[in-house]
Amino acid sequence: MVRIEILAGPDAGRVVELKPGTWRVGRQKDNEVVLPVESVSGRHLQLTVAEDGTVRFQDLGSTNGTFSGGVQVKEGEWFEGTELRLGACPLKLLGAGQASLLEEARADDGSASARAAALSGPRRSPRRLVLGGVLLLAAAGGGVWFLLRGSDAKNAGQAAPGGTGAAAATSEPDDLLDGLGAFEDAEAWQPGEGLTLHDGMLHAANTRARATLLRTFAVEGGGLRLTARVDGPRAQAWVTFGADEEHSAPWAAWSSADLGGGAVELALPAGARWFQIALAVEGSGSVRALRAESIERSVAGAATPVGHLYLEGGNLLLLADDQPRLSAAARAGTWTREESGCALVSGESLTLAFGPDLTTEGGVMLADGGPVGIAAGVRVEQSPGLLLGADPRRLLAVCEVPATWTASEGGLRGDLHGTLRLTWDLTAALTEAARLVREIAAATRDQNDARILAAAARLLREVPLDEEKSLAALQAQRDALERGRARLADLQGAVSSALFVGAVEAMPALAERAEDLAADFRGSPLAEEAATLASDLRASIAAERATQRDAEAAWNARLQAALLGAYPVLAGWVASEDQRDARSDR
Repeated sequence: MVRIEILAGPDAGRVVELKPGTWRVGRQKDNEVVLPVESVSGRHLQLTVAEDGTVRFQDLGSTNGTFSGGVQVKEGEWFEGTELRLGACPLKLLGAGQASLLEEARADDGSASARAAALSGPRRSPRRLVLGGVLLLAAAGGGVWFLLRGSDAKNAGQAAPGGTGAAAATSEPDDLLDGLGAFEDAEAWQPGEGLTLHDGMLHAANTRARATLLRTFAVEGGGLRLTARVDGPRAQAWVTFGADEEHSAPWAAWSSADLGGGAVELALPAGARWFQIALAVEGSGSVRALRAESIERSVAGAATPVGHLYLEGGNLLLLADDQPRLSAAARAGTWTREESGCALVSGESLTLAFGPDLTTEGGVMLADGGPVGIAAGVRVEQSPGLLLGADPRRLLAVCEVPATWTASEGGLRGDLHGTLRLTWDLTAALTEAARLVREIAAATRDQNDARILAAAARLLREVPLDEEKSLAALQAQRDALERGRARLADLQGAVSSALFVGAVEAMPALAERAEDLAADFRGSPLAEEAATLASDLRASIAAERATQRDAEAAWNARLQAALLGAYPVLAGWVASEDQRDARSDR
């Protein structure tokens, strides 16, 4: 028979006795040892108790891991008097004859009041290791005994500034990160390239990267108050959160303000139950003493035709059927509600994630020539916005200033300036698309290729809402370009003939035709070719006229030389006439 003491959660202080055999430990009720703690997986750990009392453990692929002495472990022998931590819930294997803390309390004072005090101590979050904080004052001798609470022996009994003893320690709000923001446990963090942990600090060497804290924590009051000591770099907290019990289906990742400016608050959507934190660091310097404290503030969702909308600063979350449909986080700016959507004002470096994968949910980037599918590595510049999802819950994002989008696995990053408007009411966009379709039809009847191309380009770039209409616009665009190619080919043939026979007088008209063609197909490769042809023709005309002037000047010079000897007066008259012609040419 072995005895295991539970040191945290609703059952803190309970002792479980296990006979030889195999026992499962986890949050689900079908386990032999049930731990109703959120950070513990449904089936977290398997214990094997031998006849001689030896205990071996094996992690069953838990989400938050199993730790021994601060190191994550998968399996091994559990020795008497030591602790295993399942997520944030520590268990202690009691030695032979060793009493639990509550049993020690009963031995010190067998009265009912002592037992009540030990069991009614403040219960904290499942992210806390709670041993209880009880102060008993014995009337006879004034004896004092303490059961210190805290996440470890280091935190237990630490006095708050300006006070001493257990009473002062309770004046400082609890750190939801269990002290891991001190950066002393390197195994708890996953630093990105250019980031290192040493001397109780996160160091950045002129980089832009993230350090992720591998544990997850419970959301207690609805939001977080974040503090850190930042020396040099820009540092922001990225908080990933969700509501599922397995901590494997996050709703979104939201960004805080710069931690270098002092304490920042980040309210989370109502219903969020857990969070994970990462530090995004940009520049050189260090970050230390990261803390997260609970605040009693959450974001209430607003019902919309496409789901519940949550806005907090530059962060956005849209839930449909309790599943994330769209989330966004911006380093700067504020989302505000509008009549049929919302707007991010003065946003930049926006990161988007959709449902949760933009590459599989029908999202496209708007661009010249038509929408571009979102796939990892694709980049679109000068984009007017995004079209996300499919009917009946499509969303249109319109950029006040064209943006640059870069797609990655499951996400999208935008470099934005000005205002980004997100709307679920596509009435205006559908009306504009219908108007452009009519414009294309009218221009086709009038054989006006310039109007066809202008209307088709706008429909494909800004409002490609209907696939059939978009394909029709694309075909009209192609037909117009084919006609332009035919016009260019005819013009090139006429130019070749004129150059061959030296018909300089025909070239100005040909140059005008080329310039008209370039104007009709402005913005297309065809326009560039026509403009180049017009420029070459103008240059040929100028060169031919210069050649003619040179030839006439040479002939006049020979004529004057011939006349000078025989008819000096006539030669003088010819020279004066040439000078007068030269002045008139100037």
